[in-house]
Amino acid sequence: MAVTEALSALSTTASSNTPAGTDSIGTDLDDHLREIKKNVRFASNHPVQAAKITAYTVVATDHNTLLQVNATASAVTVTLLAAATAGDGFRVGVKRINSATDVTVDGNSSETIDGSTTSVLKSLNQSEWYVCDGSNWHIENDYKES
Repeated sequence: MAVTEALSALSTTASSNTPAGTDSIGTDLDDHLREIKKNVRFASNHPVQAAKITAYTVVATDHNTLLQVNATASAVTVTLLAAATAGDGFRVGVKRINSATDVTVDGNSSETIDGSTTSVLKSLNQSEWYVCDGSNWHIENDYKES
């Protein structure tokens, strides 16, 4: 069986996966394969854009994209797409790839991000994923590489 077939055939419930052939997969290997599948799916569904070095407004085609922001020359603000336009479930990531200046993510107009009008990435390699509920934005996760 090809690897892609084995990965796509995995159930989200470990006990319901049956091994190919006579070897037992076991729950540990089963969980590892499921994690690999999740990571492959995440990477293929989350393209990375070239670094933004000036103010940028998120557009509809940025859905599930990681925007890298290099604010070395001057401060950069990324403005999120209007929540009504983005719609429920729209996601976009922003990653700060410089050490000189903070990167500000701003909700469109008076829209908020977890109740605030802005979110600021203060650390090198810090990234946040923003998800829209159709009215406002929320930080899905916050990650900082060391």
